[in-house]
Amino acid sequence: MPSSDASAPGLSATLDDEVDTTSTGAEPPPPPAFSPDPDPVASGPWGVPPVKMSMPSIGVEAPIVPVGLDDDGSMSAPTDPDTVAWYRLGPGMGVAGNVVLAGHINWTGRTRAFGFLDQLDHGDPILIVDADGHGYQYVVESSHWVRAEGAPVEEIFASTGDTVLTMITCGGEYVAASREYLDRLIVRAKGA
Repeated sequence: MPSSDASAPGLSATLDDEVDTTSTGAEPPPPPAFSPDPDPVASGPWGVPPVKMSMPSIGVEAPIVPVGLDDDGSMSAPTDPDTVAWYRLGPGMGVAGNVVLAGHINWTGRTRAFGFLDQLDHGDPILIVDADGHGYQYVVESSHWVRAEGAPVEEIFASTGDTVLTMITCGGEYVAASREYLDRLIVRAKGA
């Protein structure tokens, strides 16, 4: 879904994961070990790139990789389903703004980085480490589902003077014929 506002990309169809036909009602697994750091992107006035994240309440740790836009104007999705994508055309760490992350819920029958994102509760901590080794804590404030078609893209990517983290994943209704989810989960957290 392309957007007319360059600062607010569309929600990528590539967030549509391969469906996991097993039940996802299981308890989250223990957190995996971090993968080696990806090559950091140069720091600048938009902040320092995030490189790792942890969501202790759901047992998730994952590396973060920078992404830009797909040809259709949508935010790119991570190519490795066990990584989380950071929208590098928006703010990074250490500056006020809306840091936007996207990840897969499942792939080839396995739960992935954002597979348990819907289990985050109000007040749960999210920890981010930047390329300079500095840590940042966010606290979950809201979580809601939107339909991918017609999603409020400008609102999702909007940046205010606050320090905010927005996480996006797919889910909800699944269309097997086109191998896509029709809904997106939007989790918003505020800097602690």
